[in-house]
This record gives sequence, structure tokens and C-alpha cells, in this order.
Amino acid sequence: MDKSNINAAIIFSDVAGSSQLYKQFGDDKANAAISRCVAMMSEQVRQHQGTVVKTIGDEVMARFESAEQACAAGISIQLNAHNDADGLNIRIGAAYGTAILKNNDVFGEVVNDAAAIARVAKAHQFLVSQAFANEIDDINEKFTVHPFDKIAMKGSQQVSVIHRVDWEPPDLTLNATQVIEISALQQGLKIPQIDLTYLMQDSIIESHSVTPKTTPFCVGREQKICTLAVPTTFASRDHFHIEHRRGKFILIDRSTNGTYVREDGTETVYLRREEMPLRGSGVICMGQLPKEAEHIIRFQSAIAKSPSDSAESNG
Repeated sequence: MDKSNINAAIIFSDVAGSSQLYKQFGDDKANAAISRCVAMMSEQVRQHQGTVVKTIGDEVMARFESAEQACAAGISIQLNAHNDADGLNIRIGAAYGTAILKNNDVFGEVVNDAAAIARVAKAHQFLVSQAFANEIDDINEKFTVHPFDKIAMKGSQQVSVIHRVDWEPPDLTLNATQVIEISALQQGLKIPQIDLTYLMQDSIIESHSVTPKTTPFCVGREQKICTLAVPTTFASRDHFHIEHRRGKFILIDRSTNGTYVREDGTETVYLRREEMPLRGSGVICMGQLPKEAEHIIRFQSAIAKSPSDSAESNG
């Protein structure tokens, strides 16, 4: 099994709103259009000296030796999609850094960062990490990037600036988003936190403070795979996850029986293979309504101190 550490640019490119295409055009037509688009994206990767790592549905994951190659490929993908008769919308996320190469697959923080940035990107956007932008900064007469947003990467409490790559021709105005000033991006942000309290028959069993660094936070019946194990037959082994995206904690149901969420002062919401942001405070129940459940998880949104806050308070 060959394994090595490499410097690489990683790209995730996919069709934005592909689920809607199936409803709009029907299975056969939508599937054919998406297949053509995936083939085009893969071909553009190869034409720019990249390697297609894998394709999953409507998404292509690729690696390049340099950020310059990856940037050129991403721009070509967007231009080809814009000029294609199918008219599909593409979103791209990319990052640059050290990765583990193993049997043509790649692993590591740079892969997680590229995937996280791709999830932030909207249709027609090509977003890249700070390290990626730094790599192409010396050749900025060829590529233009602008600070776009500031997000917390998966597994980190630190927020990072991500950049938008200009790819549109002068006569095209697809991206109407106003680029925010870098001074605004550099302002200190509080680290979000959500506190979970697991109660069984109104008795507190255990408590957890969830931060971006500790997500995804897994809750379910199986102790070996869940951070919080709840021994009720109404729960699935891996019942729901809590993820952090763009300053929000998102509950993602993965269960058979579904999850009931009731924010304080609102009606109960039932989720089954769906997701919703957790706001304020409330209760979460697995497979049962809150009024019927013996096992209840109470949540409370909070703000943890950022490192700069701690330094100021210690000073």
C-alpha cells in the first residue's frame, strides 16, 4: 500500500441544485445532463495536469501539484458550464496544503478544508482557502482573487478568510455578491457553542459543550460510535449529528424513527433524514414527542470566549 506526504491543491466541483433538476426535467434528462457535466469537469481536470481522485454523483474531487493548475482548471470548468447548452450551475471549493496520498486517494486537513469551502460556495462561485490564494498571489496578473468571507473550518475554533476567484468574462455578471472589505473580515469573532444536557426521567445524566472544534457531534444508541449515547429503543444506533456551518449549529437526522425538535416558545418540528439549525434553547427527542419521551436532550446556545478575549481578560 503506497503512502506519501505531498503538497497539493484539492478541488471539489459539483452541480448546484442537482436535486431540483430531477424534479424539473425528470430522471432521464437530468441524469444525462449531470453525467455530461461530470465528464466535462473531469476532462478539464486532466487538461490542466490534474488527477481525478473520485466522482460521487454530481461531484468531482481532484488534486493538482500546484494551485496555479487548480485555479486554471476551476476557471475552465466554470466557463465551459456557462457556455454549455445544458446550462447547469457549478460551484467549486479549493484548498492548498499538505496531504496524504494513498493509492491515488488523498486525505488530511487540506481535503477537509476544500470540502468545507465547497459547501459554502453557491452556484457560479469558485471559492478558495487563504493558503490557496497565497500560492497564486505571485501570479496575480493571471488570476484575480478577492477576500470573500470568514468561516470556521471543520475541527478548528479559528476562523479563516476564504477568497473568491474571478472567472466571469467582462460581459457576464452572474456574481452579484458584493465583496466585503478585508478590514471587516479581520474583526474578532466570538466562538459559538451549544450546551447539551441529557435527562432521563427529569434527572441529569450527562452534559456536553459542543464547539466547532468538537463537531460533528454524534448522538444515538450505540456507545462505540456516538459521543453521547442514549439507551432508548426509539433511537437508532447513529441517530443524529450536530455540525457547525457558517456560525450555526445544524442538527442532521440520520435515523429510522426521526427526531423531534422543539425550540422554546415554538411548535415541535419533526425531522426524518432532514436538517435544521438549532437556535436559542429547547429540547431534542429521538423517535418520540417531547411530552411522551423519557429521554430528553436539552440544548442551549451560548458563546464561548475566543482566544483574544481570554488574552484581554488575563491582561
